[in-house]
Amino acid sequence: MTLIRHNYKEHFYELKKRLKLCLIFLFTAFAFSYYYKKAISSILLAPLLHISNSHLIYTSLPESFLAHLNISFFTGFIFSLPFFSYQIYLFITPGLYVQEKKIFKSILFAAPFLFWIACGFVYFIIIPIACKFFLSFSQAEGFNVAFQGKIEEYFSLIIKLMLSFGAVFELPVVLIILFLLKMITLESMIRKRRIFIVISFIIAGILTPPDVVTQFMLAIPMCLLYEAAIITCKRLDT
Repeated sequence: MTLIRHNYKEHFYELKKRLKLCLIFLFTAFAFSYYYKKAISSILLAPLLHISNSHLIYTSLPESFLAHLNISFFTGFIFSLPFFSYQIYLFITPGLYVQEKKIFKSILFAAPFLFWIACGFVYFIIIPIACKFFLSFSQAEGFNVAFQGKIEEYFSLIIKLMLSFGAVFELPVVLIILFLLKMITLESMIRKRRIFIVISFIIAGILTPPDVVTQFMLAIPMCLLYEAAIITCKRLDT
């Protein structure tokens, strides 16, 4: 009992140390991002300004400040992901065998890159398509008005989409880890493939703006990533 209690205290102390390092790194990344907030905001505004000459506005005094604060925190978060993965790896390494270390190392270090790919997918493809779709209604016949969006709403939309797509692109990582922990089986993943396709379109309808194109562009990658997870688990099972 004393040994168990001692190990528990050691694990708790180690976890506390890793969390503290993650928070320090996140705060540093946030401060760095906030220092370059104008450059980051300009980059995020580029897809909208490339399509329309519209200008964003703010309707309350703290709105612009809070919008840049949110963007800076989100930017700091996505740049901190590799460090988070590294700390998770260091925390779980002592309890793994050599082969397991190699597998979990590959999985944890792939996770940040999948999230970054999702953010790039949103920035270069989803946001331009969504902007074109919604701005097209302002130029429809008999409905010619100028768009003046709120800065907080535009940045919030980008963050929401990047978080949504980022979470979806982590699907293979989650499924592979659950498979390695024997919480799911390869047979169950294959058997529930059709159910997952339906669920993916439901999730896409909830997370994306109300246009069919954007919903399909989230649901289809979800299905492809699910298949990628199945293929990877097959290789790990051999």
